Amino acid sequence: MSILEANSDFSQKDLRLSLINIDGLSQDAFSVTWTVFSSTGSQISGKKLPAVRKSVGRYYAPWDKVGKNGNYHIIWNVETYSGSTIENFKEKFFVIEPFVYKCHPDLVCSNGSPKSGGFVYLVGSSLKRGDLPIFFKNSSGFKVDPFIVYWTIINSSCIPVTVRTIATKADVGEYYVKWVTKILGGDYYVQWDWINNSGEELESKKFSFSIIDPAHLNRLCEC
Repeated sequence: MSILEANSDFSQKDLRLSLINIDGLSQDAFSVTWTVFSSTGSQISGKKLPAVRKSVGRYYAPWDKVGKNGNYHIIWNVETYSGSTIENFKEKFFVIEPFVYKCHPDLVCSNGSPKSGGFVYLVGSSLKRGDLPIFFKNSSGFKVDPFIVYWTIINSSCIPVTVRTIATKADVGEYYVKWVTKILGGDYYVQWDWINNSGEELESKKFSFSIIDPAHLNRLCEC
């Protein structure tokens, strides 16, 4: 589940959809539309609005100016080919008002609220393609696959909270963390380790992300 900041213009990094074919390759659809609903099921956006195409098989919903804390969901309507059966995909997300965010005393957190975007998640979220990704290209700019790619989640004290795991491949040169965030809210890193070719040395890089627990949004603490 994504965390989005209230009263902001949600862009191509926020409410997004990736489409792939049976071979696991990115593929465009004939039509992609979307509608946003509140947690009670009330429609709070236009109905079946056209999605914006970012690149092959990747779309986003240009929705803006949501002003209330809470749970929402977006329904994507995808018509793969003209006249084909329309498929519906539901994705939940959470909108946070930064001024009401206070971390819990038991959490490891930085000052202020987590930044809006794709790299902030709720406790218990199931990560999928597009969540905590890494991309590989050669010197000519073409996508390439390393010999092997691993990920490990570490906390802000640089202590691993997961075992090293083989990354999930989404496409040529694209990998992501397939994982359920069953850990305390706080600030974390995903450490990527990979070997480009058999027999070569291991290379590493890490990226930061945050996890929050909605139950702690209004609790005061010293952060």
